[in-house]
Amino acid sequence: MILEGNDLYLSKLEGKEIINLYDGSRLGVLGNAELLFDPDTGYIKGLVFPGSHRFFSFGQNKEEITIPWSSIHKVGADMMLVDLRPQKGQSRGQQI
Repeated sequence: MILEGNDLYLSKLEGKEIINLYDGSRLGVLGNAELLFDPDTGYIKGLVFPGSHRFFSFGQNKEEITIPWSSIHKVGADMMLVDLRPQKGQSRGQQI
């Protein structure tokens, strides 16, 4: 289990599968993640991943991928459920 009381450890996210609630797609498996903070408020803005991972990349895109904190709906023992909707002018392959 990844939860200790009400605490969630960032290191325990690695290896979890990402499922998009928007369209039911399997986005891949999480690799090393970093937290993105708002320096003014101290709040977590999202999770940042290197773009060389399998999910969200259809080529050799090396850009970072950010999942907004507000898009994370549930973290379970094996997967993380997110709601990532395409932004205007983007296809599903360019969601972030």
